[in-house]
Amino acid sequence: MYPQLGWSTESRTDRENLYHTIWLLNHSSPKTDAAKYEQAKVYLPGFVKYKDFPDVLITLVQIELKKDKKSRSVEKIKLYLETLLEAGDKETVIPKKQSYDVTRFNELKVSLLERINTGNAQDGEFKNKGLEELLDQISHDLRKKNVYQRNFLFTKNDRPITLDAEKLVQASEEFVDDLRAEKEKRENLEKNGVSFDSRKVAFETELLSHVGKDYGEKEIKAGDSSPFELLLAGTKRFITDEVYEDIRTGDYLDITGREKEVKEILLTLSGEKQKNAILTGPAGAGKTTVVEALGQALATGVVEKNKVTEFLKDAIVIETSTGNISRLAKTDKDSGQAFAMEGYLKALDEVQKKLNRRIIVFFDEVHTLSDAHVEAMKPFMDSKRSNLLFIGASTNDEFMGRFKQNKAFIRRFDSIGVEEFSDEKIFEILKEKYLPYISPKRGDFTINDNDLRFAIEQAIFMFPEKGKMAASQQLLDKLPNSLLMENDSQKLHITDDIITDYLHKITKLPVDTRDDFAMEEYRNDLIEKIKEDVKGQDRMIEDVVDTWMEVLRSDTSRGVRVIQLMGRSGVGKTEVVKSMAKHAMGSANHVFTINASEFMEVNEIGMSVIVGAPSSVRGSELSSGGLLDFVDDPARGKYLGIILIDEADKAAQLFYTTLMRLFDEGRLSGRDGGLRFFRRHLIVLTSNAKDKEIFPDDVKHWSKEKIEETLKEFTETRLRELLDQIMPDSVVNRIDRVSLASVITKEIAESIATLIFASIRNQFEEKKKIKLEFDPSVFESYVEAYDPLDRGARFFVRFLKSDLETALTRFLGKFRRDRDERIRFSIQERNSEMKLIVSNDKGEEHVRDFNELRTPACRSSAAGN
Repeated sequence: MYPQLGWSTESRTDRENLYHTIWLLNHSSPKTDAAKYEQAKVYLPGFVKYKDFPDVLITLVQIELKKDKKSRSVEKIKLYLETLLEAGDKETVIPKKQSYDVTRFNELKVSLLERINTGNAQDGEFKNKGLEELLDQISHDLRKKNVYQRNFLFTKNDRPITLDAEKLVQASEEFVDDLRAEKEKRENLEKNGVSFDSRKVAFETELLSHVGKDYGEKEIKAGDSSPFELLLAGTKRFITDEVYEDIRTGDYLDITGREKEVKEILLTLSGEKQKNAILTGPAGAGKTTVVEALGQALATGVVEKNKVTEFLKDAIVIETSTGNISRLAKTDKDSGQAFAMEGYLKALDEVQKKLNRRIIVFFDEVHTLSDAHVEAMKPFMDSKRSNLLFIGASTNDEFMGRFKQNKAFIRRFDSIGVEEFSDEKIFEILKEKYLPYISPKRGDFTINDNDLRFAIEQAIFMFPEKGKMAASQQLLDKLPNSLLMENDSQKLHITDDIITDYLHKITKLPVDTRDDFAMEEYRNDLIEKIKEDVKGQDRMIEDVVDTWMEVLRSDTSRGVRVIQLMGRSGVGKTEVVKSMAKHAMGSANHVFTINASEFMEVNEIGMSVIVGAPSSVRGSELSSGGLLDFVDDPARGKYLGIILIDEADKAAQLFYTTLMRLFDEGRLSGRDGGLRFFRRHLIVLTSNAKDKEIFPDDVKHWSKEKIEETLKEFTETRLRELLDQIMPDSVVNRIDRVSLASVITKEIAESIATLIFASIRNQFEEKKKIKLEFDPSVFESYVEAYDPLDRGARFFVRFLKSDLETALTRFLGKFRRDRDERIRFSIQERNSEMKLIVSNDKGEEHVRDFNELRTPACRSSAAGN
């Protein structure tokens, strides 16, 4: 121990101890602070084993030389030089019988003086004369002891200067300041009733001491591994250890507001029957936080002060999951899963007896346990069989729904409700507890009350995987650091505008949802941009955009909206969605497409491509399922996204049963046990069922006016009546808006063709240095051939673009061209046959048989003549 400060040296590095020693020397005097000085003298020689220690001693000499005559301590200078010359690598010390080498010492003295004089002494006379006399006196003393170091020669070339005196002193001052701050934190914790026995060993560390060095290279399986190995491999978190570490480092933050729930858990755990607790409450309410608060109560000795709970002294809390247990199984079968659970719990029971430490096991998302897992758990939940204690967490609906057929399992739990904090309670905790804790670590930032409330509202959009409290803390942790990285000298005051800028930076949302004028401008701009991409679908475009605007304006209780798009195949429903993602979210990567026709007949395993495989299936940890992987990915659907369910009427009931909570609440539980939050997401269902009842086969003969009248006739009410015939009521009732796509009239097809021609021009003209022209005959022939009014635009668009690009490429490959050469597309009749012709002003042509192009069977062989 350093008695002056009361800190142990055991857990510190030698470098840190050196800093402390330097601080003691710089803040002590042989006359006025004899105790500190003598203590430092004892520590100093212990550092000579380090390569740069001579530099340290010379630096300390320079520090003293820089002081004025009144402040300088010659005794300290002598101490440093004696230590330098006497101590060191003992193997090089000349034996006592060997004669003292005066010449060698004089060489050493010259080099040492040269090195020391690189510093600027206040007193030049002492530097030039007093130092030499002092060295001569030390030489005389060493000669009497027959001690001389022959390996130290301090020339600038042999030992370059590696340490800066001012930086060394500054480092020692900062180190002691940190120690003082740590001590102050511990004292404050103790004042608040938090005690910590530094002799407590982290449970994980204790377990590791019982396994071999090859543990990390072994595959750990139930039945083949030791109890200690099984416990380490099957445990997700050592919650109590995390509290120990926070207290040890002085980074402890007391979890407040959950005292009632912690007390209820302790009462449950101390019971004779029903001694296991199940925490139920809405997703994001803070159930895991309650368990962490229990870990704090155990780690800080709170339970030891009460007779009812003193049996939990030295108890530890660990967290495991369905996935962790499943990875211990040798097979995916129920028997293998049951054996894995039984093996893990037996290992816990055996370890707690060997180490004499009570273990509390926490299962988050307990409803994801398989039946095999549950049956293996039951015997360990009875007090007569085991001393293990269990805490589960789930929403009440998921827990009761999952285990409604297993009353025996439910009876083994005592239910404890966990309510989500109100915004006002979150504000109170953040202001009184979290801000005083985090602000000094993040540049001493400030934030006023109104802006703090705004931060609470916006945080979950930036951290959608968290509840409101955790998201707010994450925002106040990350935002100041982001600002400091841009300018670390600024005085940070966080405002609502700064929070909004940070939100836009993370989520890529380009509009301030608080600004009604900006939102209206954003809506109109979005509609215009999508109309440029998709022609003739104004009603559908406006409905999709308006539904998206509802998403942006919605509160956080339901972050999704559902729109159903009806109409013929190939009229642009999917294209509207892709264009929407491109302009509203920056990329079509924000669309996740599900073809519902692939789920006409589906079981639980079949749904794994959407929500992941059950944890009992080998390899389930490799993917959470396509939809959950999408919403986990910050570059795709984490912050903003569209879920497109194509041919929605064809999916089986199980498909929608699985996704029902997503439609209802914007939340979805994966088979990996994790809950995902969809905060700003649009769900688009498409269907072409009942399309003939809206636009029958003779629509090709309808006038434009009749088509427009039919669009008006089929209001949302009538469309819902049709939906009721093809979709389950449970789905229809959750659809927020229904829209209808128009058929593709000749005028719309002409607009589409104009877009295609523009696309080809953009692709070829600048790159190839040519000018393209399209004769009206091209459009008219393709409209007649592919009849978009009857068949939709899909084939019309695909083949028009493909045919023209292929023909142009063949023409450019056949003929040399001039810069800015004019090239024309036309369709002409030659020898009673229709031909697609690409030509230039020089009479050069590439000709393709248009009739063959129109025939699907011939398309692959119609590359050209």
